[in-house]
Amino acid sequence: MTTFLIGQIMGVKQQERKKSDGSSQVFTLVNIFNQLQDNEGFPVTVSENVQFPIDHFTTLMGYKGKYIAIPYTSLSTKNGNYMFPNSDMQYLIFDKNPLDLAINKGK
Repeated sequence: MTTFLIGQIMGVKQQERKKSDGSSQVFTLVNIFNQLQDNEGFPVTVSENVQFPIDHFTTLMGYKGKYIAIPYTSLSTKNGNYMFPNSDMQYLIFDKNPLDLAINKGK
């Protein structure tokens, strides 16, 4: 099943991680933020750091402040449920929060 993480791009930076073999991996780290309300009107805050390949850095930096929908694949196994970004699908960029657009359209 595919679901989407939706939020505003708050930060974009290059990140380096050292591997056990002594080499390092450089990637793009993006902070996604969204504040929603549950069915009772209680605020729900979502903040997630998502890794992208380093060649996405310049593009994502240009989208800072815009909204992104990142496809996630969910997988259920006997050991639990897992979610991870789906690298086979592209993320989508929006000028405004697409969840607000969907809510206002339904009224």
